[in-house]
Amino acid sequence: MLGQDSNGADTVEVIEVCDGATVKMSYRALAQLQATWKWGWALLRRAPAIQAGDARPCRVTVVVATRNRANELDQLLASIKQQTIDPRQLSVIVVNNGSTDSTQDVLRRHSGGLNLTVVTENIPGKSRALNRALEIAEGDLIVFTDDDVIPPPNWLLALQRASAKYLSAGVLCGPVTPEFPAGTPDWLRSHALGVLFFARFEPRLPEGPLPAGVFPPGANYAVRTAALGNLRFDLRLGPSQENGPLYDEDTEFLSRLQARTGRSVVVPEAQVIHRFEPSRVELRSLFERSFYYGLTKGLTRRSPLLVPMWLMRLRQIALNIARLSFRDASEIERFETGCLFNFYSGQLQGFQRRNADHCVAILKRLLKNLDSPENRVLLSKPAMSCLDNVPGSAPASVA
Repeated sequence: MLGQDSNGADTVEVIEVCDGATVKMSYRALAQLQATWKWGWALLRRAPAIQAGDARPCRVTVVVATRNRANELDQLLASIKQQTIDPRQLSVIVVNNGSTDSTQDVLRRHSGGLNLTVVTENIPGKSRALNRALEIAEGDLIVFTDDDVIPPPNWLLALQRASAKYLSAGVLCGPVTPEFPAGTPDWLRSHALGVLFFARFEPRLPEGPLPAGVFPPGANYAVRTAALGNLRFDLRLGPSQENGPLYDEDTEFLSRLQARTGRSVVVPEAQVIHRFEPSRVELRSLFERSFYYGLTKGLTRRSPLLVPMWLMRLRQIALNIARLSFRDASEIERFETGCLFNFYSGQLQGFQRRNADHCVAILKRLLKNLDSPENRVLLSKPAMSCLDNVPGSAPASVA
């Protein structure tokens, strides 16, 4: 019924069925509630079909490629042993990708408590190692993770349950939260580039489909074996002996898979923690990785991936007005400039290898704008070598 609240605003009285309780709300609040309901219903309609009646839990195979991370692998396997999933439905495949540390000892020690298969691939290359695992994987759901990940006990059970719930989803994934070493600056922990450098993946979404074009990182996703078919990782991407520490092997793989199956489904309960060594948060390491990320884009894109100058200027204004110490603001600016300088240098090398002269010319102009004595010290060794070997683009001749 109609009425008025203490402020004289019109209200609608809603009669609750339970215990005869009543709730009063304004027309505006009611409209907002209706809009929220319509949005939620639309989201449900977009979700993959949920088919009831498949009570058989799927068999889960965890796949890990490892190289010279014996201590991290030891902790990962110990965490997998603590999973609440029925152990009869779980198998693990670890590909020892040319390790020279105590990895083999770790694998022998854990073989007694896990249904563990060890594959040896001596040629370093993550994509090659993962493809070796896919050759023998037999589970209904193949779960990919990294050797420096710590999953909570409910990780695999959450993915298994989601697999039974979203039968039409070819890919399921969970959040990835970085665990930084002590002493990592607060600004770096929360920086937007954490998605790239630290595989941060924390979508603020309920369980259900991810937006189109969004791909989870390699540390936490699962693929339905029936949807996989003969699909394999591209050997030209990912870290390898022949190509160096390139990126995007998982993104490229998932983009082809999702073209067959539709969008991924995110499962918030299936979260993992991704740990990092102290050396990986040092600027010199981040600048080098920026170079190789740029190199990956230069080898795979049709045109350069550019950061608009207006965005750089807007970022500078934001730094000026943000409540940051002068030291933090200067460090952030140095970090972002160094990442961009190295990123463009990597792209330059990639397009140079492909003889894409137009793209090379664009990147040379951008590098010229970034060149200055204070910025040159931000170049990583591979970036410096790249610019030294490209006529007309070395730091000394850019200016």
